[in-house]
Amino acid sequence: MTLKQRIVDIARWTRFRSVAVIFESSERADPLIEDVFQNFSIEENGNPVPVECYFMRKREGEPGLEVADFIMHAIGRQARHNLTKRGTFVPDFAAVFHGIDTKLVSFMEVSSVVQNRSVVGEP
Repeated sequence: MTLKQRIVDIARWTRFRSVAVIFESSERADPLIEDVFQNFSIEENGNPVPVECYFMRKREGEPGLEVADFIMHAIGRQARHNLTKRGTFVPDFAAVFHGIDTKLVSFMEVSSVVQNRSVVGEP
């Protein structure tokens, strides 16, 4: 999973003693996230590092979730913009991703999705 790998990459570049991952709580997504992250672990020099995953409701007004929302809205605007005009960037996307150390920011554009019926439980 790409998100897990990104967390491992950030941990590789950062001094830390433990990792906490906070997800915005969603009735629909929480079970999926729990399933994917149930055995998530990180090691440093062969030693396990404590990893905790949490859910937080949007209504809590946590500044980190607000920043994450801003970033996701910027990505969404850029994705819609790319449908008609590639090669230029909307201002909020440029503010988030341009001129910043790539160790601190990254994004991934999904250009297609293929359903694997065996994974979703359909015959």
